[in-house]
Amino acid sequence: MKKAFTQTLMELRGGAVVEEATNELNTLVAMVRDTGKAGKITITVEVKPFAKVQDALEVTGKVVATLPKEKESAEVFFPTVENNLSRHSERQTKLPGTSLADSSSAAHG
Repeated sequence: MKKAFTQTLMELRGGAVVEEATNELNTLVAMVRDTGKAGKITITVEVKPFAKVQDALEVTGKVVATLPKEKESAEVFFPTVENNLSRHSERQTKLPGTSLADSSSAAHG
């Protein structure tokens, strides 16, 4: 009878590979929900001959998570005729008696 892959996976690094994959999956699910973008987890099991003992194999497990990037916030600026960036459009006429509160005066008021 073949031993289940999951049983071997549970034995790698004393169960640390499965614990790491579980933690990464939890993080991945949260990031996908937050960003609406996809991600993935890759579990690699490498098997190679163990040089010091005949008929023995060296087995390693590695977990790699590719998390979606969080959306960077963007702000709106308007280009001036001098090619600078301004918060205010030069084409927008100002209404008499109105002004935008800046953060320094709003903090003191």
